[in-house]
Amino acid sequence: TALVTEITELARDLASPHGPAVHLHLISSAGGLFDGHTHVGAETEPAPQRPYGIGKLAQERLLASAAAATPGLSAHIYR
Repeated sequence: TALVTEITELARDLASPHGPAVHLHLISSAGGLFDGHTHVGAETEPAPQRPYGIGKLAQERLLASAAAATPGLSAHIYR
């Protein structure tokens, strides 16, 4: 998560509403985020139960909030 934080800060510095867009891509973990669930849909809220899943959810939230607050920055999260 520390490395994702560092990369996100760099992307924020590079992003500009009038320049080229910066796109961050994160490969996350459906297994880690939905540990113990047997049926998961688009509306299912992540409920990680182990440190790995908790860390992946923190990374997703960090990228999503940075993209929402920074013009020219977008986050793409793949589970």
